[in-house]
Amino acid sequence: MTKPRVEQLIAGTNGDPFSILGPHLDGDHWAVRVFAPGASRVEVLVEGSVHAAEMLDAAGFFCARLQDHPDDYLLRIDGGDEVADPY
Repeated sequence: MTKPRVEQLIAGTNGDPFSILGPHLDGDHWAVRVFAPGASRVEVLVEGSVHAAEMLDAAGFFCARLQDHPDDYLLRIDGGDEVADPY
């Protein structure tokens, strides 16, 4: 993921957010990318496991790295309710 693409996403000028957000194969792992403006913590919940996402940009861009494709997962933002990822 390049910094210019992330900056476009944050600025709302990226024409294809689906190409960045959600689960994507990244080398030998899956990256689940989330844009949650104002959030300080994002967790990805997969089949009873909790994966902390790393904040890659203070504007609220996060990434969790998973070993396997997350067929069905939820997000927990700042310890709140579990929500579906629209991407």
